Amino acid sequence: MRNAIVIGSHPNSPWLHDCLASMPTGYDIYVFASGGYELGAIRQAHEFTRLESFLFLQDSVVLKSHEWLKDLSWRQSIALCGCPATYGSFLGIYQRRYLDIVGTPLTRTKREAVDRERDWTEAYIRAAGNVPVLFNDLADNESREIRHGREVMRIENEFLVKFKSCWSVAMIPEYEALHA
Repeated sequence: MRNAIVIGSHPNSPWLHDCLASMPTGYDIYVFASGGYELGAIRQAHEFTRLESFLFLQDSVVLKSHEWLKDLSWRQSIALCGCPATYGSFLGIYQRRYLDIVGTPLTRTKREAVDRERDWTEAYIRAAGNVPVLFNDLADNESREIRHGREVMRIENEFLVKFKSCWSVAMIPEYEALHA
């Protein structure tokens, strides 16, 4: 089976077009957009595909380069981002065998998604063992811009751009109100 990229989105996402337009050829691309935040997409990839491993990206990621994908070891768990901790924004390669161990809980609110970014990824890392972080330079910063009608944080390196619309726990109520 070819290497696969799983994109987490939501219905009518304004971000998805930019993300898909940046995807490389030669990879199976799956988009899961039925809710549940990032873990909802990871859960669907785990339950509804036979993928042994996949690269998870949010629809707010735009790839600037594709060459780095060829150098990835698709047979091990790899976090793309180490901020605020390993698997920041849930970005990285996941393995079915470890998803089978930790499961993929339902997330119904942004607060639950933020909490799972910490505790679920920690459980996944314990199951997988040593998980390297590929891009330690992807970190929260002061770079802001208006994109798709809202202020976002722009995190980027030479390989990709990640746009964050919620970068602080204090922003959760406002984020949930916008998406109610």
